[in-house]
Amino acid sequence: MNNSTPAHHGRRWATVVSGMLTIAAIVLVVIGLRGQVHAATPPVSAAHPSAEGNLPAPSSSNSAPSRQTTSRATTPATPPTVGPVLRRSVPKTLSIPAIGINDARLAAFGTDSQGAIAVPPATPGVPPGWYTGSPTPGQLGPSVLVGHTDEQKDAQSVFFRLGQLRPGDLVRVTLADRIVATFRVDSLEEYPKASFPTAHVYGNINHAGLRLISCIGKFDRATGHYLDNIVVYAHLISSHPS
Repeated sequence: MNNSTPAHHGRRWATVVSGMLTIAAIVLVVIGLRGQVHAATPPVSAAHPSAEGNLPAPSSSNSAPSRQTTSRATTPATPPTVGPVLRRSVPKTLSIPAIGINDARLAAFGTDSQGAIAVPPATPGVPPGWYTGSPTPGQLGPSVLVGHTDEQKDAQSVFFRLGQLRPGDLVRVTLADRIVATFRVDSLEEYPKASFPTAHVYGNINHAGLRLISCIGKFDRATGHYLDNIVVYAHLISSHPS
């Protein structure tokens, strides 16, 4: 015999609906947190040209103003390129002597469904990688290399000591065409992931730049991720055959 009443059925359905809404809310929160693991990356043409400090000034012969007439509209001159620039060639290995990185193999990372750099999980042995949406190291613009700070079980990963770099330290990238591109570190910056300055980090610049990016700062064990990113800014100073 079924002794349940309409009121009883109503309470049961209310409990079921409430549970479903709670599960949906949890799913949305998890999706939102995953989206903050790596900062979203706009196209490299998304910002106006800019440059870090400590770069050589363009020579007067390259920066002489062009003559303009008042009878027609003029297009603003493109800022002259500063320093050496290399042809496009995919990076293969990375060396940063100051922090003990020697000929580390470089992978190639694209983007995931959320538009962030598709860095693989921090399992042991995961290499750093070149973001394929950026110029290759030595080309005009900001070339982006990313790597993990640590691995599962709290083991150190390839960019664990990235924050120990100092302005003037050298970074060498060996390219597929057997050219070694040498960069000099300009500065290090730390940014909260929630307010990562995408235009400044990935935007156009007037020289061959390099960005080394990893996680840093406080570790949130609830999400399993660091709350901040570290970005090392560098510029190309020379190149030679490997």
